[in-house]
Amino acid sequence: MDVPDLEAILANVLDSVQPFQRDVQDRTGRWYSLRVRPYRTTENHIEGAVIALIDIDSIKQNAESLRVGVERLRIMYDRAPVGIFETDLDGRFVRVNDRFSELTGRTRDALLSLRSEDITHPDDLAAQREDLERIHSGAVPPCAARNGTSATTVTRCGSSCTVSPCRTRRDGLRSPSASPKTSRSAKRRRRSCAAVKRASAR
Repeated sequence: MDVPDLEAILANVLDSVQPFQRDVQDRTGRWYSLRVRPYRTTENHIEGAVIALIDIDSIKQNAESLRVGVERLRIMYDRAPVGIFETDLDGRFVRVNDRFSELTGRTRDALLSLRSEDITHPDDLAAQREDLERIHSGAVPPCAARNGTSATTVTRCGSSCTVSPCRTRRDGLRSPSASPKTSRSAKRRRRSCAAVKRASAR
């Protein structure tokens, strides 16, 4: 393993009496945690340094796999052919994909300053609030979209909206701050929605 500045690291640890840590690779590409600590005698004198190499290659591989998986999910989310958005439990948008921006005719930044109710037709508000209340109360379990128990509403514009709760990574608890929704609309339904908007504008 090649650590060109090892002497400088040792000198700094002895001068500062502070531990040092860095992730390093050997010549085969395997990852280790290099840790250097001052060696203190029983008389409380510093008489050298202790160097330890801890194999963290599996941790690095898992972290890289997670990073790649998150990046793939982000790409799928952003490029999905259906509109997808997430809100907190107050209904404020926290994330939207490109398709949802197209369907609503609003930019991503504009949507993130709104609540879902702000772009929902008045006739659909009651059903939307009922779906969110089911999530708040726990009536819709996490990952419900996969087991057929998600809350689904057909809006005035003819698009379907599937609502299910998110989970946090910590302790696997249902997230108090996000709930995903997916909306789908065919060309015919979009034309109907446009007609409704025109009629409402009159």
